[in-house]
Amino acid sequence: MDKEELVFPGEAFEFFAPAKPMISCDAANHARHRRAVAPAFSDRAIRTYEPVITHHTTKLLDRLEREQGSGGVNIVDWLHYALYDVTAALVFGRSFGNLDAGRPHSWVARLPLGMKLITRSLVVTAVPGLGRVISWVMPRRVVDEARRHVQCIIDMSDARRVAQSPHSPDQKDFMSYILPHVGLAPPGDDDGTLTPPMLSANELYLDAQLLCIAGSETTVTLMCAVVFFLCRPGINGDYLTRLADEVRGAFATEEDVTPAALNRRGACPFLGAVISEALRLFPPGSINMPRTVPREGAVIDGEFVPGGMTVGVAPYTAYRAERYWVDAGQFRPERWLEGEDGKGRYASDTREVFKPFGYGPRNCVGQALAMVECRVVIARLFWRFDVEVLGGQDRWMGQKTFLSWEKPPLMVKVRRREARA
Repeated sequence: MDKEELVFPGEAFEFFAPAKPMISCDAANHARHRRAVAPAFSDRAIRTYEPVITHHTTKLLDRLEREQGSGGVNIVDWLHYALYDVTAALVFGRSFGNLDAGRPHSWVARLPLGMKLITRSLVVTAVPGLGRVISWVMPRRVVDEARRHVQCIIDMSDARRVAQSPHSPDQKDFMSYILPHVGLAPPGDDDGTLTPPMLSANELYLDAQLLCIAGSETTVTLMCAVVFFLCRPGINGDYLTRLADEVRGAFATEEDVTPAALNRRGACPFLGAVISEALRLFPPGSINMPRTVPREGAVIDGEFVPGGMTVGVAPYTAYRAERYWVDAGQFRPERWLEGEDGKGRYASDTREVFKPFGYGPRNCVGQALAMVECRVVIARLFWRFDVEVLGGQDRWMGQKTFLSWEKPPLMVKVRRREARA
């Protein structure tokens, strides 16, 4: 089934046509994009990104400590700043500078409006011919703003293409693995012939933008959900204490909390359970990843669906359905632990339903990196600080979604924990 395209309506926004990003391609072209991009997300590649992740995590926690005041600190903003800095450093070889400035880079600041425009365009373009009409009446300033947004991606990508390395000869980023497949064809057979490049320059720009957004926004959502579920006073205090004790007991110093250490077999199992449960109750993939049924129709789960229909699976609904989960609407991380309720009270959970990173050849290419980032940031946050969500925010999860959750401020108090005796 074809993917439904997530694009701005009308010809005014076709900056790279006919090129499409990896997420919107048909199956054959998606496979081509995936072959070019996937090496950047191998386990070996992710290990080379550890200095970038560690550096920005330290900067994030230092800023949280400095910014903390009587009114608390908005953890949503600071996690946004940090993750977009990390992802930009990995995509383009340099960060946006959000953490240093204490505010979002102009490219990051434009994203919420862009996501709303794309979401609304899905409604508009469902009416044949209306997308073209909308493009005629679209205010010029909106088109100009979108063009500036796109030009920023082009400029950053081109700057990285001419750089020998992002930081130092030993430091790699995504482009280290992707650029050999762009524009100039790599060597082919032994007879010296050349094979075509996997990606064009326009496809590189589109994929760079996709990786930057998808690699940041979803991970921020997951981290915010962990803080919300754990840190509201009187809600899940036992879980919060258990997680803090696990992390602080496993590592003598904060500097010991590294991606490699957290990746060791058996390291911090309760941390993994907390993350999985936050993924279940508040999946960052907020849309149904729609597909279009072929013209001849299709049989889905034993039912015939007519051609042209849009279908998808709603993760938020599936992950909270009582037919699949015991205590479906409650935060119960122990359901994911071996030897505890994971094989007791929650043994009947239908875990095959749980696919937070998608399924099959179009699953999330960056899922392993996202989990590394989340584990490091959450572990170090609770190693260094006692964290409390300030009162009056119990309805924080009542959010609208425009491709991503529209996260309101989540005000927290962070207090540096007392040093061990």
